[in-house]
Amino acid sequence: MAVDDGRENGGSDGDESGNSDRTDATPSTSSLPPCPRCGTPITMTTATGPDSAVAKPCGCRVPPTALEFE
Repeated sequence: MAVDDGRENGGSDGDESGNSDRTDATPSTSSLPPCPRCGTPITMTTATGPDSAVAKPCGCRVPPTALEFE
């Protein structure tokens, strides 16, 4: 017994070229907060103590709150 999953043309999620309708989930660098020391967009921080952290990718020492968004 065949099950109809609601998709046509063999059940492809994308168009004929194989592309899907998904968007890129990577944030643009303009939406990332700048490093308070050098201005490079911060992608993450690593806590090195209760009052200190290291920003990535620049490597500057920053407060752990450097990635908090308003």
